[in-house]
Amino acid sequence: MQLEAASELRKLVSIENDPPLQEVIDSGAVPELIELLEESDRHEVQFECCWALTNLVSGTTKHTNLVLEHGAAPTLVNILNSPGVNLDVKEQAVWALGNIGGDGSTCRDLLLNLNVMATLLSIVEPQYKWCRDKRLKRLVNENREERDSKW
Repeated sequence: MQLEAASELRKLVSIENDPPLQEVIDSGAVPELIELLEESDRHEVQFECCWALTNLVSGTTKHTNLVLEHGAAPTLVNILNSPGVNLDVKEQAVWALGNIGGDGSTCRDLLLNLNVMATLLSIVEPQYKWCRDKRLKRLVNENREERDSKW
């Protein structure tokens, strides 16, 4: 039931032309989406809730502020810090945070006060290290092959 409800809301706010963002916000769905995102241990439910929130904060500044009033920003940052949350849910959280931060200096400052940059770097750094280590290994192997061919 939760998955179906979150999915239907996500589809509603994903309509390409004139999605009913204000109507969804006025319906009281935002606190429910945030609660489900925080409390559900089902990946699919988290993903749908996060995607719906991403679309809700892609509207006007008024829409973004109304969603923020319900505590969306700390919840999204917490999602990024949660080791048990799937990467695609975290990716949706990053999109939502990007929409929020892009809404103006007040929203940007809110995210900076939540230490979102350090959180994002903690996610990216291990991925970067993996790429760096892989490139280093390839470089060492190429040099080894070149050296061995000369002998």
